[in-house]
Amino acid sequence: MRREKTLKKDDVIKKGYDPSYTPSGIKVRLHFCQNLRAYEKLTLRCSLQLGPEGVISQNNGEKCELQMPSVADNIQAELRQGQAVGVNRLGLLSVAAGSEIGQDPTINYGPVSNQDSVLRSLDAFEFTWNKDLHKLYWEKDGTHPVYFLMEVFGRLNAGGKRKVVAWAGFEILNRSDGKIQYGFKAVPLMQPPIAFDSSQ
Repeated sequence: MRREKTLKKDDVIKKGYDPSYTPSGIKVRLHFCQNLRAYEKLTLRCSLQLGPEGVISQNNGEKCELQMPSVADNIQAELRQGQAVGVNRLGLLSVAAGSEIGQDPTINYGPVSNQDSVLRSLDAFEFTWNKDLHKLYWEKDGTHPVYFLMEVFGRLNAGGKRKVVAWAGFEILNRSDGKIQYGFKAVPLMQPPIAFDSSQ
């Protein structure tokens, strides 16, 4: 009689999985919100989402989600049309004209703004989630994108109810190899409802 091999979880991971790539998790730092003059006070809720399955659990079983302290109406800088905002290695904000971008290699800039707006500091709020996202991605055959989701709660007027007034999100991993996309990202805030493009 031939003895059938018992498959382990690692045996069924797609070939895209790289066993030499073992990220322990990700560290996120939030620097600013742009163009939010109308809101009195902001509360941000952040989470990691695995495709349609919802919030990812960390190695210790806790969810990859948190709510940061409320942000007062603290306008830090004005951003004019044709300018861009960047962050240096110390987490400090810098505003520059489009023609000046790239002159200082220590500053990472977002896209040039097409309208006047304001910047509200998030005080480089930082947190870490511990999870091997690369392995998790390939356990799902590379078909479930991993999204970072930020929901912004606030009031649109003084007597209004606090609710989700804006959201932002982006994919944490490259879809081709399931590895983490590091670096500075300037992500636009969108109006509800929340909807991700899950097409490959």
